[in-house]
Order: sequence, then C-alpha cells, then structure tokens
Amino acid sequence: MNKLSLRSTLILLCFFHCNLFAQSYEASHLHFDKDIYLPGETIWFKAYLYNGSESSTLSTNFYAAIYDTSGKLLQQKQYPIIDGTANGDFTLSDSITTGQLQFVAFTKGMQLNDSNNIYKKIITILTKDAISKNQQNVTSNDIRLQFFAEGGNAIEAMPNYYAYRAWHSDGSPANIQGLIREQGSNTDIDSFYTNELGMGKIQFTPQPGKTYQAIWKSADEKTMFTIIPAAIPVGVLLHAEQSDNMLYFSVAKNSDASNFNTMYIVAKMATLQVYEATLHLNDLFKIVNKIPLDSLPNGLVQLTLLDSNKMPLQERMIIINKKNGLLNLTVAEKNTAAKAKNVIKLNISDTLIYNLSASIADINFFNKTNTTINNQLWFNENIRGITVQVKQALQTNDVNNIDLILLTHGWRKYNNNLPDLLKADNYLTIATNKKEKKYILSSREKLNLIIKDAYTGNQFYDIEQTSQSNFVKPGLVFYDSAKVYYKITRSGEIENYLIPKREELYIFPKFINKAEAENHKKLPDVINNNAIDTFIQDYSNTPKKFNDLQTIKTVVVKSKKYGNPTTLRILELDDKYTSGMFSGIGRGYQFNILDDPNNEAFSNIFSYLTSRVPGLVKKSGNWGIERANEFLIFSFFFK
Repeated sequence: MNKLSLRSTLILLCFFHCNLFAQSYEASHLHFDKDIYLPGETIWFKAYLYNGSESSTLSTNFYAAIYDTSGKLLQQKQYPIIDGTANGDFTLSDSITTGQLQFVAFTKGMQLNDSNNIYKKIITILTKDAISKNQQNVTSNDIRLQFFAEGGNAIEAMPNYYAYRAWHSDGSPANIQGLIREQGSNTDIDSFYTNELGMGKIQFTPQPGKTYQAIWKSADEKTMFTIIPAAIPVGVLLHAEQSDNMLYFSVAKNSDASNFNTMYIVAKMATLQVYEATLHLNDLFKIVNKIPLDSLPNGLVQLTLLDSNKMPLQERMIIINKKNGLLNLTVAEKNTAAKAKNVIKLNISDTLIYNLSASIADINFFNKTNTTINNQLWFNENIRGITVQVKQALQTNDVNNIDLILLTHGWRKYNNNLPDLLKADNYLTIATNKKEKKYILSSREKLNLIIKDAYTGNQFYDIEQTSQSNFVKPGLVFYDSAKVYYKITRSGEIENYLIPKREELYIFPKFINKAEAENHKKLPDVINNNAIDTFIQDYSNTPKKFNDLQTIKTVVVKSKKYGNPTTLRILELDDKYTSGMFSGIGRGYQFNILDDPNNEAFSNIFSYLTSRVPGLVKKSGNWGIERANEFLIFSFFFK
C-alpha cells in the first residue's frame, strides 16, 4: 500500500448480541469484513440470528450462496448456528470479471415465518471492467413524483396527511416545487416542495366527489401533472407521532357506522404484540391516546387500527430510537504514522451476554455510503427501496426525515398466522443406506461411528438402526473438513455395501431474479479516483504480491484454554505421539506434570494420578478405571 502512495484509513466495524427482549420472529444480520472485494479475495462474514433484541435459538443451520447479477448460482454453503451465530467465507475466482455479486442467506426458521424473509446484499467486486463501465454511466434527469396517504387511505371531508417523494430514474432525490390544485377548476389548495431527500409532507381536506393533482416542473422546465390518491367517502383516519418518550396517536371517523364505534389499536414489533387497546368512540368523532416507550426496545413498530370485527382499517410504521446503546467504542490511542500503534477500546456491560465480531477495512474498500448497523437491522430487512441517499440521512437520526422515509416507502408485511410448532432443521445429518436390497439388517445391529475433525477431535457414536435398511444420525456439528469411520457390530460383510452420505437439507435454486437495476447500476463513488485505478492495475499484474501485502503478520489471540503453556505442552505431545482415534485432547486424560504448580504435594506419580483421575485404582499391579467403556490415555512431561 505504501509503495503506491495511497493514504489508507482503517475502519473498525463491530456487531454484538445482547439478551434483552423476546419475540417469535427470526431475522438475520450479516457482518462482512469489508464492502468492496478484489478478484481472488475471500469474503469473510459472521451471521447473527435474532428475535427482536435476543439471540435466536429457532434454527440450527445457516444457508448462504452467491449469485451473479444475472441470477446464476455460483457457490452455496451451509454452516452450523451456535448461540445464534454462524461464520463462513466464500473465495472469489481470480478470473472473475463481473462488477457485483448477489449474496443470499437464510435459515429455515426465517422461511417458515415468511417465505420472503431472506437476507440479500449486493457485493461489489473491483475489476478493471467494472471501473470502466462505471465511469461510462450517465445520470438520467427523468423525475418521478408519488403521493402517499398516511394510514394507507385518505378519507373525504377530513384533514388528511399526505407524504410525497420525488426521485430521478437512478434513485437519487429530486428537488422540485409545485401546487396542489383541484381538478377541473383553477382552485389552488396549497403549495409543496421537497427537502434534501426529495421528500415532504402536506395536510389538506379533500372534499366529497373532488379529485386533486400536483402541478410541478421537471428539470427541463416542462410542466408535469401527478394525480393524488383519491379519498374514500367513509372511513377512519390514523395519525401518529413521537414526543417526550411517548408515541401519540389519534383516531378520527367521519361516520356513525357501527363497526367504527368500537375499534382496536394494536402495536407490534415483528410478530410480537407489544400493545393493544380498545377504543370506544360511540358519540365521539375523534380520540387521542399515547403509548409509553420506556419499556420497549429500539426498532420498528407497526401500528394497526382494527374495526370491531378485527379487520384492519389503517396502518402506520414508527421507529423507536432512544439512543440508550450498551456499547461504548472509544479510540484510546490514535497514530496515523506508518505501522504505528492504535488502540481501540470496546466497553460493554458485564451483566449481559454478548457475541461480538470486529473487522478492519481500508477506507478505499469500504462503502462510505453505508448506514449504521442499527439502521441496517431496522430498515434494510423491512423497508423497500432504500437508496444511498436515504442511508446517508439515516446516519443523522433526523426524526422528521426518518418519519418521511417510513411514510413514503413500502414495508414488508409480517405473517401473523405462524405455525404453533416451529419445525426447523437439526444441524447436519449423516445417513447410511445399503447399496443392495438383498441384505436385511437384524434388529440387533448397531453402527459404530467415529467422526474426526480438526476442531473437536474425535466423536464416537453407537447408532441404532431406524429401519431394516438404514441408520440415521441427525444433529451433528462439523468444523472444517471431517473424516468419518464406521463399522457394523455383527454383520461385517454388510459394511462393503454401505454408503455414508450427508443428507442435503436444502438445495439452492440454480437461478434467482436478476439484481435490481438501482442496486447495481452504479458502483460506489469511492472507487472513482486515480489511486484506486493505479492500485487495480498493479494488482492485476501481481496478484500474489498483493495478497502478501494485505496479510496481517502479527495476530495476538488470548484464550483461557489454549493460550496457557500447560495446555500448549499437552498439544505438542498429542500432535507428536498420538494418531487416529486416539488423537485430540478432547477425549481421555492428559496431564502436564512439569508445569502443574500442585505437583509438589504428591510423593510419586501414582499418587498424583489417583488424585486427578476419578475412579482410577490399582489392583494386582494393574491400573484401570472402575467405570465401563472409558478410554484411559496418559501423556506426560518429565524433567
């Protein structure tokens, strides 16, 4: 990096879990190591599964895949979920030419609640072809304007709030102004204009039988007309706003219809109902009430007004952001010199359970238009059509702008008819089936299974048969590559006719929809500088050299188990003197007498062992354990 004279800024990204609030709706957030990748690099990610503000325990497998922008499947993987998290990676081809990829991920728990509830992300790949196409993009000046009634429907003869949004064809906000005019006459109702987000809000009373239009001018000074949604003759209005840690709402009707005399107001966060009240209007035409926000977590609230038959009338989305975060990130030591030391402190409460991840990214490979993690959780999974400009606005936490975003963007409807019993998958499954039907297992057969992987060592299983021709073992967790050894207790000949296989729990579709045009039409502006162009040119010529330069040479990991010298000596012995099913410190007993501070309390090694191994006794000169079916493996260090 220094060779190319690039000014490099490091970005620290963090995410955490905390157990605060429970609900029965599974969603996901993915933390990537950076936003922009080069051909041949590895995409590292960690997935967080949560219910509201709580880690999710609904699913056990995490499914992820990458597609190209045309929707063709490139790679798919499957990972176990431990404590609500899963981590994985995808290695990109050195010869990749596409400028972007579609990253898709989900769990079965997410899809059981809502078939559309999947995680999607456009990943930018920095190639010479992508930069060339990006620099050729020309922004269109075509402008669109749309109006939205606050609760979904406008009501005649009542003061209605309308939000509006104007945008260019590339998604960028448009700055316009105009008039609201009654159609068929020259009566002007009011003027309107857009803010920096291309949005705004206006209130007026539509009269019975009348229609209205917005008159405004485009960039080329051409007069444009936009029809405002027509009001319905009979109905109820729902208005909501926040103030002083309260959510105030008003309900007003323009008819004495019986189903409007008694109504219900329901507030939900995902599928969890957090508030319900019965509204008795009877002779009243308007009622105002409030919901305390002290006991609710941060997030999106779906406020729904129901008639006396529990049928929805109006709906409104509100966001709660009380800025009471539990994570405090500070820069304790900052130094911008080359290879200088920087210290970043993350202070968290010691009374909650956390699951954290952090990544450091060069600013040139970080999309500066991204929003914060909180806004990714609240908006990206729920609100449709979020643009780069809207993400930038969310960072400022402007209450008025956020409210306009909610009024002018559609949101994903939650499925309230959830199954009573959520049936998710059970990690991985190894199924062993016979090749040939002529062999029938006796009822006393068992399958002895040994699974060996680098992370957990050896796992031993005695598996009962599920039928006369099949053994199945669900709920297995593997890290990295694993080897499986198996043997049937009695019928040895049958072993030659068995095939161990991993049960495929989910098959990804070979093709999905193409990436939406506004999401991949233009690459982030961060890549439009000469330094990056030079960097890409150098990387394309010497990719191996670049991979060496980006590697962090010194990494310090502190662990209570594997970071102390006592355990490290045992690992050295295990690696040198054991093999096969006997390797791995996860099974048996291993002792490092040399570094054990308590060894001086014993006169000989035999006294030491009998005090450390439960059930170890000496009989007739032989050593053994008085518990059946246990292995006894000793490893020693002697001076």
